[in-house]
Amino acid sequence: MKQFRKASVFMLAFLLVFGLASNIFADKGGKGQGEKKKDREEISIDFKDISEAAWAREYIGKMQLKHVFQGFEDGTFRPNQPVTRVEAIVAAVRLMGLEDEAKAKPEDTKLHFKDANQIDHKYKWAKGYIAVALEHGLFDTSEDKIMPEKPASRVWVSALLVKSLGLQQDALNQMSVKPDFKDAKAIPAGAVGYVNVAVERNLISGYPNGTFLPNKGVTRAELAALLDRTNDGINDTIGAVRVSGKIADIRFESANGSAETTGSVTVNSFAGGTFTYSISSQLPVKYGDRYIRADQLVKDDLVTFVVKDNKVLEAAILSSQDAVSAVVDVTVRISFTDGQEYSLQYNDRFGRANAEIANRGQVTKDEAAVEQAKKLLASMSIDSDMSKEEVKSRVLSALNIAESSTQSIYVNVYFANGKRTIVDQKTADSVRVSGRISEIRFNNDETTGRITIISFAGGTLSYDIPKQLTVKFGNSTIRADQLSVSHMVSLVVRNNTVVEAYLLDQSDIASAFVDFQVKIDFTNKEQYSLRFHNEHGTLSAEIVNKGQTYKDGNAVALVKNLLTQMNLTSEMTKDEVQKRVLAALNVSDNSIQALKVNILFANGKSITVDKKFNNEPDVPSNPNIDIRKFELEAEYPGNGKIELEYENKDGKVKAEVEKQAQNKKKEKIEGQEAVKFVENFLKQANFTPDMTKQQVIDKAAALLDLNEKNLKKLDIEIKFANGKEIEIETDKNQKHDEKHDKKDHKNKKDK
Repeated sequence: MKQFRKASVFMLAFLLVFGLASNIFADKGGKGQGEKKKDREEISIDFKDISEAAWAREYIGKMQLKHVFQGFEDGTFRPNQPVTRVEAIVAAVRLMGLEDEAKAKPEDTKLHFKDANQIDHKYKWAKGYIAVALEHGLFDTSEDKIMPEKPASRVWVSALLVKSLGLQQDALNQMSVKPDFKDAKAIPAGAVGYVNVAVERNLISGYPNGTFLPNKGVTRAELAALLDRTNDGINDTIGAVRVSGKIADIRFESANGSAETTGSVTVNSFAGGTFTYSISSQLPVKYGDRYIRADQLVKDDLVTFVVKDNKVLEAAILSSQDAVSAVVDVTVRISFTDGQEYSLQYNDRFGRANAEIANRGQVTKDEAAVEQAKKLLASMSIDSDMSKEEVKSRVLSALNIAESSTQSIYVNVYFANGKRTIVDQKTADSVRVSGRISEIRFNNDETTGRITIISFAGGTLSYDIPKQLTVKFGNSTIRADQLSVSHMVSLVVRNNTVVEAYLLDQSDIASAFVDFQVKIDFTNKEQYSLRFHNEHGTLSAEIVNKGQTYKDGNAVALVKNLLTQMNLTSEMTKDEVQKRVLAALNVSDNSIQALKVNILFANGKSITVDKKFNNEPDVPSNPNIDIRKFELEAEYPGNGKIELEYENKDGKVKAEVEKQAQNKKKEKIEGQEAVKFVENFLKQANFTPDMTKQQVIDKAAALLDLNEKNLKKLDIEIKFANGKEIEIETDKNQKHDEKHDKKDHKNKKDK
């Protein structure tokens, strides 16, 4: 891989040399385009059929300009045409910067594949590329055929691109990790690690329905996108860095026509320092959604370069907004009221990104942290023109952290344009209180007023409140001085001053809790209990489940999540409350003996559920009974009927008995009493697998005091522990219809 790691392999062969058309488009004079305004000549990368895959236009253009993946002589790209294996191999070798090495291979190079003759006959031009791919480990040792015309599948391309990045060992380390796709079983065992690495590196992803479709063919447009993502990985692999800044000077040696020349460009980096690099005049520079040549860059252009060995490999022009929102370094440290902490450290100086994230004791480092930090920064969408308060608000929002849960907040952001924003807020413990305003007043010449509320939890409380404090009301906001007596509010208070405020409606109050308790007794003798209390905003909770006790912050978080799922209000019936509580706890009502729920809502209303269930405790099986399932149904004149049901599953027994004497009411027995009745019957009957069906009928009829001749119906089914079964069905027309094995069923019937 030594030649692969040389920067010279990244000298771009511009398609202008091959007669590309070009357009003139006016420099729009957008922010950041500098003191010199001029028309810039666009490099045309359009194909006749590019509209068939407009989503991939940028990827196709970039791979074309890098001379990695080309179109056809008729001016088409055929983006939705399946890409063949030989096309994918050639593109991968070019992307790795090994095209010169491939072209230098002699024509008589021997390829030891079973279909080498096909390569010699139809793809002689590709022999050098295939040979180089072999030398750089892009094939498996088990591959004995190229199959050049076979459509390249998603799993095959994933492995090819992972190998082109030199990540074979990473793939081998992940061979035993099951990919997170519904159709993971369809991925060949030897390709599992390669798919895992390809997904982890964002080279490829699954489909919205959760599948990967490993054998689906890759189109030419899709391959262009995959190659572009792999290109970023190759830049990282060879040690290239990304530098952003303002051009201080740029010059090229004079040349005739469109011949390529080497120039120099000096950049004042946003991260500090001045740097000078060599740059090809024909280097394609991304400019919005199009490309220009590097010799059209001018002083004061804002740019970002990918640089290796003091040479620019890739370039793009930035707008001033890009620079304003580009973060070079960010540090976030947050301490919570429950004693936990969160920290984020990210920096991207000179293109080398590093990150570390620690969240409540869980630490993420390296590439996973960088990826997570980049997503968070994109969600924050902060820039150097924002106020400290706005930066703090966006950081907390992206992290989904309520300010009221914090004790201290520190944010230090260094932007690419050299500006810095620092938030350093030490916060006292905050509490949340809810109630109805009994008094609120503001003096005209004061910025802070006084608010008094009658708490839903009991008591009268007074706090200072800023006049201009934003009060949230649904999707709208008002100022604090627009609040009035009788308004129902929820306040976050710190140092006796309101720092957050919410105007509530009746539905908010009806679903706000002051106290919440649940106790469940299960049929298996286990217990579950939950206790939650809100004392003027100070939350406490305790959960006891199967002997495990959870307290403090963890319990509070768990209960909050459960209450959100339950979505209870004070207007609900007891049955509704019972149903929602059990559903949120994933408990079925036939598994419990008793349920108690006590709720005190913020509006003063309460609901109590105290219910006993008729479920009997789990009954252990009788070791002397060798039957796993028994069913009997008998009918006789005068609407007389008896039904017995019994099941022993994994040592747990359940049974049911229904009896109806002639012309009398039906009697039903359940639970432990039914189990005892049926097991006593089975012990006396002493059914065995070798009994004849007539013997079974005689035993059952005798024990149940039934006259067989008068029976209208008698059905019996017995399943023994050894797997054998006996089935009997009789009716008035056919006393005993004994079911025989399938082989004899057509020819035999026992009557």
